[in-house]
Amino acid sequence: MLLIGVAGAALLAGADVAAAQDRTNTTPFSNSAPYAGNVLSNTSTINNNGPGGSWVGNIVSNAGSVTNTGAGAVWTGSVSNDNSVNNENGATWVGDIVWNNNGIRNKVGSTWQGDVLSNGGANSLTLIDNRGTWVGAVRGNTTRIFSYGGSWTGDVVGNAGNIYNNAADATLNPGGVNAAVWTGNVLSNSFLIINFQNGTWNGNVVDNPGDIANYGAWNGNLTNRGRIIHTGVWTGNVINNGTFFWAENQIVGAFDNRGALQLTGNLSGITTLTNSGRLQLTHTSGSQTLSVASAVFTPTSSYEIDVNSAGATDRIVVSGNAALAGTVRVVAATGGAPYASATSYTILSAGSISGQFAGATTTLAFLAPRLSYDASTVYLTLRRNDVGFAGTGATGNQVGVGASVEMLRAGNPLYDAVLWLTPQQARQAFDMLSGEAHSSAENMAMDQAGLVGGVALDRLRQTFRDTGRNAFASGNAGDPVLAADPASNAMLWTKFYGAVGRVAASTSTSSLTGSSGGVAVGVDGLYEDWRVGMMVHAGYTSSAVTALSSTIGSADYGLGLYGGREWGDTRLALGVIYTRHDIHSARTVAFSGFTDGLTGQYAAGTAQAFAELSHGFDLGVLSLRPYADLAYISRTAEQFTETGGAAALTRTGNTISTIFTTLGLQAARQFVVGDAELLTASGSLGWRHAFADNPAATYALAGGSSFSVVGTPVESDMLAVNASLTHDVSANSMIDFSYDGLLGESAQIHSLKGTWAMRF
Repeated sequence: MLLIGVAGAALLAGADVAAAQDRTNTTPFSNSAPYAGNVLSNTSTINNNGPGGSWVGNIVSNAGSVTNTGAGAVWTGSVSNDNSVNNENGATWVGDIVWNNNGIRNKVGSTWQGDVLSNGGANSLTLIDNRGTWVGAVRGNTTRIFSYGGSWTGDVVGNAGNIYNNAADATLNPGGVNAAVWTGNVLSNSFLIINFQNGTWNGNVVDNPGDIANYGAWNGNLTNRGRIIHTGVWTGNVINNGTFFWAENQIVGAFDNRGALQLTGNLSGITTLTNSGRLQLTHTSGSQTLSVASAVFTPTSSYEIDVNSAGATDRIVVSGNAALAGTVRVVAATGGAPYASATSYTILSAGSISGQFAGATTTLAFLAPRLSYDASTVYLTLRRNDVGFAGTGATGNQVGVGASVEMLRAGNPLYDAVLWLTPQQARQAFDMLSGEAHSSAENMAMDQAGLVGGVALDRLRQTFRDTGRNAFASGNAGDPVLAADPASNAMLWTKFYGAVGRVAASTSTSSLTGSSGGVAVGVDGLYEDWRVGMMVHAGYTSSAVTALSSTIGSADYGLGLYGGREWGDTRLALGVIYTRHDIHSARTVAFSGFTDGLTGQYAAGTAQAFAELSHGFDLGVLSLRPYADLAYISRTAEQFTETGGAAALTRTGNTISTIFTTLGLQAARQFVVGDAELLTASGSLGWRHAFADNPAATYALAGGSSFSVVGTPVESDMLAVNASLTHDVSANSMIDFSYDGLLGESAQIHSLKGTWAMRF
C-alpha cells in the first residue's frame, strides 16, 4: 500500500489549513470529532473515540499510548511507534507501519489497512498483534507478528523475523472467531513462519531459505531451499531443494524432491513424486507408508528405509506406475526381539513397475541386502555376508569377544542379536560383553594395596620422629619439650583412610572410577635397635566402569608386620602385608535386541612387601629428607563364573604383579603451640614409576572360544604429593591428618588419612 503520509497528506491538503493542529502531546488528550493534524510526539495518552472521532494525520513519534477505539472511529495516517498503538472495538485504521519498536495491536472486530514497512527494534517486546482484520503486505519484519484468530491479507516480502498465524481461544480473543486465515504469497522468508493447527494460509511460497512450519492447512505452491516441518495438509506443488523437509499427513500435489525429504509418519496425497535427492522413511522403526499416485526415481536418488525384527518395513505405495533407479539404503531398527534370518520385506508396491533400483546398501555389519522384483512389487531380503564378527573389532578386546560370539552360531540369542548390528553397534556390544570391568578392577586393587602399605609406612615415619623428639626445644636453649622418653614405651594407634581415583578412557579401554576406605589398628614398640609392630586392617573398595554398566565391590581385610631403625640421620623402613578380598560384581549387558543382568562372586588375595630408605638434613628451622621407596605387590584372583543369561562369563584364575619405585624429597618444620605442645607440618614431592603387568585375564562365554581381555592399565609415571599435620597433644598421645595425591597423565588418586596414637 505504501501509505506513508500519502492519505493523511491528501486529506490535510483539502482541509482548512488553520484547522490543522499538529500535536506535541504531554498530557492526556481525547478526541470524539473530526481532527486533522500529525502527532509530532506523544509522551502521554491520545484517544480517538467513535462514533464521531475521525483523525487524519501521521504519528511521527509516539513514546506514550495512542488508541483508536469504538465503532465509527477512523484514523488515517502512518505510524512510527516506540510504545503502544491500539486499534480496537470495531475501529478502522488506514496507514502504513513506518517503524515499530514496541506493541501495535489490531483487536477483535477492528480493521487495519496498511503495509508493515519496518517492525523491529531494540525493545524485546516489539510485536504486531492482529486479532481483527488486516489488509496490507509485510515488507519489513525483523521481530514478531502475531495473527491470533484474525484475518490478514497481504504478501510477506523479505521476512527476517517470526510470523505466527494461529487460532485464538476465548481467553485470547473473547467473542472473536477461532480460525486464523492469512492470504498472501511468501516472496522471501529467511527466518520463521508458523501456520498453527487451526490456521489456514492461502498463498504461494516463492522462495524459502528460512524455516516454515505448517501444522494446519496451507494452499499454495512451495519452492524450498531452507527447512520445512509439515504435519498438516499442504495443497500445492512442491519443489524441495532443502536439506531438511520433515513431513507427515498430506501433501496434495506434485512433489519434486531434489534435497532431503524425511517422513515423520504416514504421508499421502502426492500426485507425482519425483525423487532425485534423498527420500528418508527412517524415523519410526519400520512403520511408515508413503502413498503417491506415481513415482519417478532418478539415478542420483536414494530411498532409505527401516526394517525391524517383527518383519515390518517402511514402504511406498504407488497407485500408478513407479519408474525405478537410484539406490536403496537399509537401516535396521534398534530394540525389540532378535531378527529372523532371511526375512523378506516388501519395500514398494505399485500398479506397474518400470526399471530397477541400481542396488542396495545397508548400515548393518554382517548382512547384505538383496532386491527382487515382480510386476508390481519390490522385495528386500537380508542375508549373511562374509564379514566375520571379529572383523569389526577395533581393539584386541573387541576382536577376541567377536570371535567367541561367532562360534555360538545361529539360534544362540547373543549370535542372533549381534548379527543385526551396525559396525559401531557391534563394537559397543563386544565391549559390553567383554567383562573389561573385572580386569580393570585389578588396577584399583593395586592402588588400594598401595594405600594400605602407605598406612604402615606413615606409622613408621611417625615412630622415627618420636624417637628424636627430645631434641626439639621450645625456643629457649636447653629447655626440653614433652620430655617423656617415647622410645621406652609401646604405642597403640589407629588410622582411618579413604581415597578416590579416576583413570581416563584410552583407545582400547573405558574410563574407570573407584574409591577405597577403611581403618587400620596397630601396636609397636622397641626391640633392641628396631622399632617393630603389627597391624590389622579392614575396608571396602569399589570400582565402576560406567560406560559398560559395571560395578565391582570388594570387602578387604588383612594383617601386616612392619619395622625400622635409624643409623644417625639415615632411616630404613620395612613391611609386609597380606590382604584378603571378598569380591562381588554386577554388570548389565544391553544392546539392540539383547539385555542380560549378570552378577559374580569370588575371592582374591594381595601380598605386598615394601621398603623405604631416607637420609635427613637439619637446616635449623627446616629439615629435608630425600627418600627412595620400593614396593612389590602381587595379586591372585580365583576362577569364577557369573550368574545370568547367555552373556555370563567364566574367568580363569590369574595373578598379576607390580613393582612401584618412588624417589622424592620431604620437608618438615616443627612449632611449639599452647602449653608446650608440638605441631609438625610436613610435605613431600616425588616421582612414582610402575613396572606393572597388564591387568589381563582369560574369559569364555558358554559355548564360545576363550579370549583375553585387558583392563585399564596402571599408570606408569605419576607425581606423588603429600601434606600432613601432626599434633602432639601430650607426651603420650598424638593426632595426625594427611593428604596424599598421585597425579598422572590419565589418572588421578586422592586420599585422606587420620591417625590417633597413644603411648602406654
